[in-house]
Amino acid sequence: MIPVPDRSTIAQVLAFPRVSPGRTIWLERHRTVLLIGHLTGPHADGPCRIRKVSRYGMMLECAMALSSSDWLRVDLRNGQSVSGRIRWRVRQRVGLALNYPLDDVEQWLATVTHDGRDGDGFRPRAPRFGCSCPADLFVGDQRIDAALHNVSQGGAGLSTTIDLPPGTAVRLSLPGLSAPLAAHICWCRDHDLGVAFNTPLGFDTLAAWLDDPALRYARA
Repeated sequence: MIPVPDRSTIAQVLAFPRVSPGRTIWLERHRTVLLIGHLTGPHADGPCRIRKVSRYGMMLECAMALSSSDWLRVDLRNGQSVSGRIRWRVRQRVGLALNYPLDDVEQWLATVTHDGRDGDGFRPRAPRFGCSCPADLFVGDQRIDAALHNVSQGGAGLSTTIDLPPGTAVRLSLPGLSAPLAAHICWCRDHDLGVAFNTPLGFDTLAAWLDDPALRYARA
């Protein structure tokens, strides 16, 4: 069972205690943020929100069932990753003690929120999550059988029985979702294609869908 922390324990994860020669404990300041990451571990493979960051730890939000012994990895939209071990959990909030401290929190935040607009060729994207389930793709009134291979808040990767030109307006219907998702084709090659959602999929909707294996790994 994951221990329920008191306020001092929460502070210690975000501000991992360091002991000076005089045995004085100094607490590191933390930054309040809102970042989306891909959380993986022995019992985790889904999205998380990063709410607080310090040199030594993070406060995360996720709906997945986790164990106090879990080592976790968080992958971010710019390709960077951090890893650590769970120190506490309260409902959907998790305290993660990092394996290695961040050298400079401000610089790290500037890097992970980089939007690629300075012409360096890098294009960050929302974390993608692998899946394997049937899907229906609609072009107007035409229904096309498809298989879903990955999904993010911003779009999805599929394979279909036909090729569709980029820019085609489509609707994507997934098992367990109440309504099709309006989207458009971004690319298509040999019956594999990528779609971008017209409106980003809500974090809670995506997290709940990914956390249900009967939906995420459904079979036709």
